[in-house]
Amino acid sequence: MKMLKSAAVFVLALLSLCGCTKPVRVNQRAIVQGIGIDFDGNNYQLTLQIFEAKGGGAEPSISAGKNNSVVLQTEGDTIANAFEKASLKQGKQIFYGQNKMIVIGEDTAKQGLDIVINYFNTNHQSRPNVDVVMADGKAVDILSAELEQAPVPMISVKNMLDNTEVNAKILRGQVRHIVNAKENGHTGAYMPIIAKSKNNEKEESIEVLGTAVYSHNRLSGKLNQNETRGVMLLRNDVKGTSITVGNLQLGKISLEVVDTKTKIKPSIINGIPHFAIDCSVKSHIEESFVPQDGSQLLSHLNQIEQMQAEVIYGEMEGALSACLRNYSSDIFDFANLLKKYEPQWYQQNQNRYDELLPQFTYQINLKTKITRYGLQS
Repeated sequence: MKMLKSAAVFVLALLSLCGCTKPVRVNQRAIVQGIGIDFDGNNYQLTLQIFEAKGGGAEPSISAGKNNSVVLQTEGDTIANAFEKASLKQGKQIFYGQNKMIVIGEDTAKQGLDIVINYFNTNHQSRPNVDVVMADGKAVDILSAELEQAPVPMISVKNMLDNTEVNAKILRGQVRHIVNAKENGHTGAYMPIIAKSKNNEKEESIEVLGTAVYSHNRLSGKLNQNETRGVMLLRNDVKGTSITVGNLQLGKISLEVVDTKTKIKPSIINGIPHFAIDCSVKSHIEESFVPQDGSQLLSHLNQIEQMQAEVIYGEMEGALSACLRNYSSDIFDFANLLKKYEPQWYQQNQNRYDELLPQFTYQINLKTKITRYGLQS
């Protein structure tokens, strides 16, 4: 009986400790939509895009015709210190559980991602699937851009990334991807490069320039959009895209890629990894013009397929050459393929992986097929 009473007292004591954390009302929180991190060599500059409804009425509501956000800037010798100053400056608790994007300044990327990503990976508010992008310049320029027709600017930027990914123009980078690359030790991280631009020198907008490539979480190079699509083809990440081909005889022809499959098989030749890359592409003709010689387009299908293969080969080869030879970055997961299919070589050479990476060889075998033919103009 004494034991039961003791147990009951213990349970009641535990219950009395529950709910000790003071609840925070929504209106006492600064809800962050975007975070920018710049580094000047000494201090971190923190830029926060905070949601602030600009609609009228008794209850706050989103105004479709206004920018429903404010920009807050602070700096500190650590990221945590900068966030603490932001909370004091804002007068509210900084809440970034709904943050849409982390923007890394280019100078920060050159210093390395470890400190930034470690902070967000270990913080209880941050989510592992938050998008990470690199600014072409400073992150503050992205967060402070005056975007027209964008009630919540950072949501607009995220939607742009969604659309660009569907068209095979960006490699999406998230906190979890960068953490996984760091833990692997050999695979490289990547993320989109975005920049502020002006339409007709008046209206500001955000555009995607390409992909930032990292080696050991330090910026090592940049890929243009064609090279980015080459990487996506190699990684089987293409969901759909358009390719334009043509010559003087046929003019310009727009092809819609509807299916791609890539298989990569590693082997060891003279002590160096070699990768046999087999890629098949199916596409439709979206738009075409009548050949100048008056012949039917169908009679030129083999020629069109060959031109498409040349474009795709150039993009894949360009991506491989840039990443392996110029940037020493394995963003193709070759390390994991070698670990799986050539474990003996991997065990013997993993400490020399970075040294051997530029010596890797490959052969690209392409098959292209046009499966639907559009109307001729």
